[in-house]
Amino acid sequence: MRNRGSYRCLIFSVLLSCILLTGCTRLQEPVISDASVTGCEIKGLTAADIHISLSINNPNRKSLSAESATGDIFLNGASIATVSLANAPLTAPAQSTSKLEICFSVKITDPLSVLAAGLSLRDLDLSHLTADADISIKIGDSPKKIRIREFPLSRLNSYLNL
Repeated sequence: MRNRGSYRCLIFSVLLSCILLTGCTRLQEPVISDASVTGCEIKGLTAADIHISLSINNPNRKSLSAESATGDIFLNGASIATVSLANAPLTAPAQSTSKLEICFSVKITDPLSVLAAGLSLRDLDLSHLTADADISIKIGDSPKKIRIREFPLSRLNSYLNL
């Protein structure tokens, strides 16, 4: 299915933003491995639930938990999609490696702009995409709110198998 490539990019963008930001709290950055899209449920012409399976190693003395995550994806500054974590909370226990099953809900909010830009889902160029996100996490029992603005999705190329 052609749409899986772009949805995978959107999903990994939000997920990796969460993980990269936990490094900003003076913790060791968790390590993600064996990430794969395990399913894609199309929910109409402009929406889908994307299921991802991954292993996460949390080297910290405190558990890390994603309580919620919502975001917008922008194409050349114009909002084209929203993404939200559908199965929160997700917890990576302290000093261990665990397998997580993640579900993101993706909704294309401006399909005409996507079509007008001539985006090929197979050859998606992340250099024109940025993300804003609001993420609620817990480090142990301490809640934290993280706000990301204008995160260039091209920085995710090293994480994605594109």
